[in-house]
Amino acid sequence: MANQQVHMLREELLDTNRKLLEISGGRFQNQGNMENSYNVHRNDGMQYNNDRSEIARLKEENARLQQQVHYLDREMKELQLTKDSAMKSTNGIPEKELGVGEFGEVKLELLQTKQELLNAKEALKVMKGDRKRLKAEKLDLLSQMKQLYGTLEDKEAELRDFIRNYEQRMKESDDTIKQLSSDKDEIEREKWEILKRARDATERSVSLRQQLDVKEKYIEKLQREFRDMKEQLSKHNKFDEAVLDLDPPPPSLHSPSTEELPPYQESPPNSGKSYGSDSPFCLTPTQRNYTADKMSPMSDFNSLEEISEVQDQEDGKKKRKKSFSSSISKVFSRNRNRRSINSDPRIEDCESNLSSHSDSNPHLSQLNQENYEEKLCLVEKCSSTAMSQWKAPEVLAWLEITMSLPMYGKMCVENVKSGKVLLGLSDSELESALGITHSFHRRKLRLAIEEQRDPTSCKYPKARYVDHTWVAHRWIHDIGLGQYQTNLESNLIDGRMLNVLTKKDLEKHLNIHRKFHQCSMLHGIELLRRVHFDKDLLSDRRSQCETVDCDPLVWTTERVARWIKNIDLQEYADNLKDSGVHGALMVLEPSFNAEAMAAALGIPVSKSYIRRHLASEMNVLIKPASTDIRPPHMYASLFDLRPKRWTFFRTALEASNASKKKTAGGSLGRSFERSFLGPGEDGEQRKKPTFRGSLGRALGRKMKNDIQQQTSRSSLSSSHRSKSIEMESTPV
Repeated sequence: MANQQVHMLREELLDTNRKLLEISGGRFQNQGNMENSYNVHRNDGMQYNNDRSEIARLKEENARLQQQVHYLDREMKELQLTKDSAMKSTNGIPEKELGVGEFGEVKLELLQTKQELLNAKEALKVMKGDRKRLKAEKLDLLSQMKQLYGTLEDKEAELRDFIRNYEQRMKESDDTIKQLSSDKDEIEREKWEILKRARDATERSVSLRQQLDVKEKYIEKLQREFRDMKEQLSKHNKFDEAVLDLDPPPPSLHSPSTEELPPYQESPPNSGKSYGSDSPFCLTPTQRNYTADKMSPMSDFNSLEEISEVQDQEDGKKKRKKSFSSSISKVFSRNRNRRSINSDPRIEDCESNLSSHSDSNPHLSQLNQENYEEKLCLVEKCSSTAMSQWKAPEVLAWLEITMSLPMYGKMCVENVKSGKVLLGLSDSELESALGITHSFHRRKLRLAIEEQRDPTSCKYPKARYVDHTWVAHRWIHDIGLGQYQTNLESNLIDGRMLNVLTKKDLEKHLNIHRKFHQCSMLHGIELLRRVHFDKDLLSDRRSQCETVDCDPLVWTTERVARWIKNIDLQEYADNLKDSGVHGALMVLEPSFNAEAMAAALGIPVSKSYIRRHLASEMNVLIKPASTDIRPPHMYASLFDLRPKRWTFFRTALEASNASKKKTAGGSLGRSFERSFLGPGEDGEQRKKPTFRGSLGRALGRKMKNDIQQQTSRSSLSSSHRSKSIEMESTPV
């Protein structure tokens, strides 16, 4: 019985040790979980509940073990009493009879039981220590939980503050957007008011000019009539006064033909001396007809006749005023007779209907906020039809929106009734019919008309999408010449105009006098030609090299400045602003080397180390790109080949003068703008120019051919010849 109890006690002690080990392992696991409790609040709460349940279970186990220990102590006491009674009852009996062997076993078991009890007591002590440690850990865990709760409350407060600030900022941004939208609407209204005032001012100036021309013509007519009357009076003064009194007046004076003469009263004898005071002056029938014409509904067409007469007077052609029908044929039938176009009666009827109902047609109203959407629809319609099929509303919408020339809308309504009429107008007729006195505006319109006439002959069809706004506000800043933005914007330079600009135009009309800036703009235009005036392609190439030092041909001035900063020259990068240094100039210009870049950056000559560093970096960047891109016969630089270029031009011009036996009109600098050749020479080789009125372009091409023929026999290198000719004669 005792052995069985001891065996059971051992098993319980083993179970107790196993549970203690599990508890200690769980404690270490709980300590590991405590580290994670700082991050996840939910897991901390669950761990805390697990610890409390574990502590309760350990308390129950401890109470059970204590009961077992009490039970074992009681049994040990009973065994001890049994042993004592056995010893008393066996006094005087030999050991052999007492069963020494069995007693030894019992004694051994008792010793073992005592040892196990000692171990159990030590285990209980360990359990008590663990219990105290668990309590301390529980307190630490509670404090950490409190800290976590405090941290969470702080985070929640910060989150609430952030949400409150975010909502406040959103409200402020909404208010700002509303304010900006209202400002935008106000600015839009102001813009339309300014455009309206500008249009009104233009109309007033045109009307004043017309009135002035009419008054001048009227004064000239009065002067001619005054001279005629003086001659007649001088003839009458030669007769004797008596003869004048006695002789009856001739019958012809009372004939109906006298209406052709000025209706004066009977003149006194001294009428020649007192013409201005004694003779009442009356209007002639011609003047009465003129006054009646001014009051008629068709007086708008007479303005075209008056403009044409002013031009005839300036050329020295004094003509009398023609009838209304001749003025119509003079304006609208001139080009039909010149081009030998057979007129269609149906087309003439349509044009007459449009001209008669121009005031009642709502599409012929000038550009404003109300009809802007309608004119956009007309522009879209124009893009899908030929110009010869356009009516007056389409022509007006195309001129105002596509060409950005709304200031000429009124005269377009009055004088241009269809696209066919617009195609037939020459440069002088454009100036008279539309009142376009600005040479660049007239050239811009001419280029667009010629492109509409034959779209297949256009080398760069995407140039039509490059408007003057993109050129003045984006492109000119990309090439580092933002100081000329106003000049480009006032001249309405678009993609087509960029393609035909020459160095003379840059200097004369755009006020770009610095040779370096001229060269920079020419190379920027050459870059646009290389990408075929495709803005999307240019933007894609620039975005690809935004963070990588490659493809320097398309770099803007800003990108060049970033590259300067990347090579540790950031203190000089700001000097590139408005300098005209961009990627196309660096790659395409042969004379642009490290010295030119150092001069643009403002690096002193004394800092040779920095200049050598810049030269090495430029050699690594520019040399591969220039080798791949630059053609073998690139045009000459504006820097190092200028003396040779002028010498070459002088020799070529003298040889060409000797061969043609003519003298050049103007200086050497004007030889490509105003050639000495007449318009009829070499007509077989030269086609009819599409830009009528641009003599510099047509005759410049003739001069280029003559110079190329002459220089093919000279000793100069072919590269220098081609470079110089392109730089001075080819329109950009």
